[in-house]
Amino acid sequence: MVAIENNITFLESIDLGYASVHLRSDGILLINTVDNHLFTGEESRAITEALGTVSGGIARPVLKVAGKYSSADESARIYTASPEGLRYTLADAVLINSMAQRIIGNFYLQVNKPSKPTRLFTSREDAIKWLKTFL
Repeated sequence: MVAIENNITFLESIDLGYASVHLRSDGILLINTVDNHLFTGEESRAITEALGTVSGGIARPVLKVAGKYSSADESARIYTASPEGLRYTLADAVLINSMAQRIIGNFYLQVNKPSKPTRLFTSREDAIKWLKTFL
């Protein structure tokens, strides 16, 4: 286990190279993505499988921390919004860090219409507070 913040530890972790997936001790799944990367549908499927592995197949709230200048292609957005792509997700909080990510995130919410509650955040604390309402 590795301490990360405020007495939160990682219980399980998988590093995919372009993203790391963790089960936090508070029950929230965490996805950290690398900077400067365009995510594909295939990579999104691998992230979903990693979520299932670290969560023991149980759907949980998910905090996605977007890497700087990273985005997702059309196939990744379609898959990520689908019931299959969200099968281990109770709710998605996406922590963004740029206006470009806000624009893409709003497009994703309006066009792809994720099948689970999904919100964009610029504050990690606000994102975690919202996710904890799904525990």
